[in-house]
Amino acid sequence: MRRQGAVETSRRAALASVLALLVVTSAAAQTRELDDFATVATWTAAPSEGVTLAVSSDAGPAGRAMRLEFDFHGRGGWAAIRKPIAVELPPNYEFSFRIRGEAPAETLEFKLVDPSGDNVWWSVRRDFDFP
Repeated sequence: MRRQGAVETSRRAALASVLALLVVTSAAAQTRELDDFATVATWTAAPSEGVTLAVSSDAGPAGRAMRLEFDFHGRGGWAAIRKPIAVELPPNYEFSFRIRGEAPAETLEFKLVDPSGDNVWWSVRRDFDFP
């Protein structure tokens, strides 16, 4: 998540990511849950320099959720979380997840990186309003 706009006074925000799914579309559509957030120990906080980011477990609407608490301390930067997942993707697939948060409009990014680190698939939503 990258901070947009001018440098402001210190901002704190919390974001709860509720559910991550892989939806495989084929002759018989399949859905595979990649993480139920029973634990968030396999996720790594990776904020830019000067940004603080805490990852914790939280209650979701149906089960567990992952909670991100970040503070940009009045400057630009980004707050990212990472988790290696070994999954073979078919030609037609979709990732879905639920988000709710208390934060100003931000850039929301979702990236997939192959094992070499050379190939990145990247979805960007600028000025994303958190529900």
